[in-house]
Amino acid sequence: MSGIIISFYTDSYSEVSVPLRESLIAAGLSFSLRRVPDFPSWNQACAYKPWFIAAQMHAFPGRRLLWIDADAVVHADPWPAMLGPDEVDFGFHSRVGPRREGGEVLSGTLLLNPTPAARELVDLWCAQQSKTPTKWDQKVLALAMRKMGDRVRYQALPASMCMIFDSMRHENPGVEPVIEHFQASRQMRNR
Repeated sequence: MSGIIISFYTDSYSEVSVPLRESLIAAGLSFSLRRVPDFPSWNQACAYKPWFIAAQMHAFPGRRLLWIDADAVVHADPWPAMLGPDEVDFGFHSRVGPRREGGEVLSGTLLLNPTPAARELVDLWCAQQSKTPTKWDQKVLALAMRKMGDRVRYQALPASMCMIFDSMRHENPGVEPVIEHFQASRQMRNR
């Protein structure tokens, strides 16, 4: 069962988002890729993510959503790897390693099934983000996930669904990315 790929890009990221749009069209996937005005900082742009996701959940009620950062490319249809709403509420990839004790929640690819628990998690993420508007969104998401505890059924997405083009390729030899993230923020966030 497929759904809708969602993402936003700021004015300064408009060129960065072109490969995502082209890859979604080439794969024949349904998507909602929206332009939003620039934010004062990279962190503030990232912090907008939970509100955008909440708005998309409202815009597409009853539909499965897959958030993908705008600086990514889809190499294949990701939906076959995603569990449905009868099985999970929310999916994410957690990166583990020596500097990531307990795992690092990556928010570049997120599955949101149309369930009350997924909506509650996103609402809590928005509330937590509003308390710390410049804190990195994936850190705030991890906090919201801890607060939700076992009220949310999670799917651990494989590395292929949230592959960072350089570091994760080295950490996962032989794994072909379905969704590959190019982390344009490395160049853009210091502008």
